[in-house]
Amino acid sequence: MSDLTKENEDLPECLAPEWLGSTGEFTCSYDKCRTECLLVAIPSSGTRIGKQCATLLSSFGFRRSGVNLYRPHCPGCDKCISVRLRVDDFKLNRTFNKCLKKNADLSMTVTAPANTAEYLQLLKTYLSVRHKSDEEEEETTKDDFQKYYVNTVGETEFFEYRDKSGKLVMVSITDIFSDGFSAVYTFYDPAEMKRSPGTYAILRQIEETKKRGLPYLYLGFWIDDVPNMSYKTKFQPLEVFVQEQWKEFQDCNDSYLNQEKEDYELPL
Repeated sequence: MSDLTKENEDLPECLAPEWLGSTGEFTCSYDKCRTECLLVAIPSSGTRIGKQCATLLSSFGFRRSGVNLYRPHCPGCDKCISVRLRVDDFKLNRTFNKCLKKNADLSMTVTAPANTAEYLQLLKTYLSVRHKSDEEEEETTKDDFQKYYVNTVGETEFFEYRDKSGKLVMVSITDIFSDGFSAVYTFYDPAEMKRSPGTYAILRQIEETKKRGLPYLYLGFWIDDVPNMSYKTKFQPLEVFVQEQWKEFQDCNDSYLNQEKEDYELPL
């Protein structure tokens, strides 16, 4: 990852080596037989990352959770790949058009991030059904919602969806970068699965990205052999961040996408 840390007098402060730290190893979220490690952007005392640096870090494959920007830096594994969609070249197909029609009754409002009882209850309902775990987990609290979903480092908006009765159906947390939108997190009423809400959320984010004249929608990480991430590849043309540069997804075969980690080690 030499491009990220090379000496350059024009290199933004947020990409300087002293801003980057590595976590310890812990059990991988996707493969319990592996360990996971994260590269984290750590601002110097009194410094805020802000929209410009968040944009630059995203262009190097970083992702945001709360006020933390990170990307996987795992020993011997490069399966987590950052992906983004070129929105101007995206074309609706029959499936996407059907999804839009199924949700034509929903109204979308763009709001500032907020910690409300209504949002928290929707998130709890979503997590209880969509992310069940064998391990007992503590219930998400109001403080948790503030820390992980409301607190941010740059410009963030909530895309709020309601049906005609006014019922809250879905919330999409979206970061606004200088070069596009980032789909941070979406949660919805599991009783509305027939709407294909996740797909609809992305379609609306694509639409809003285009409206603001921005080229990319960042869709986070994609792992080839994790089924619940396969939906991301349905949105084309997709670009993948491999070997420290963005490449066309369609031009990268499986062996290319899964290069050995040691070939591209970051010199911390």
